[in-house]
Amino acid sequence: DGDGSNVSFAVRSSGSAEDLAGQSFAGQYDTFLYKSTVDEIVQSIKGCWASMFKEHILDYASRPVFLDAMIEDVYDPKNMNAPQMGVLIMQMVEAVCAGVCFSRNLWGEESEVMIEAVP
Repeated sequence: DGDGSNVSFAVRSSGSAEDLAGQSFAGQYDTFLYKSTVDEIVQSIKGCWASMFKEHILDYASRPVFLDAMIEDVYDPKNMNAPQMGVLIMQMVEAVCAGVCFSRNLWGEESEVMIEAVP
């Protein structure tokens, strides 16, 4: 509306183990959309942090592939001080499409950036 009265935010996780070479946690942690009050945003930040300790996350982190990849110091389910998570607070927008940007082209020249988007 221009006056900011209808502004809402997405509260999203950014975990240290989301984009590992051998396995990915992308999409595993909680995201909260359309939060507009300070209380909603604070509760959503806490929800993002708490999602690191959900049963499915701890189970996923304890799979042998993680141990084989030597990532114990990134995400060790026996050491709850190890996981780290940043939380992003981003203004919601009326999007015309959604997508992902990769820092390298997965199917071509690695020095190229790749963007996948759908309407």
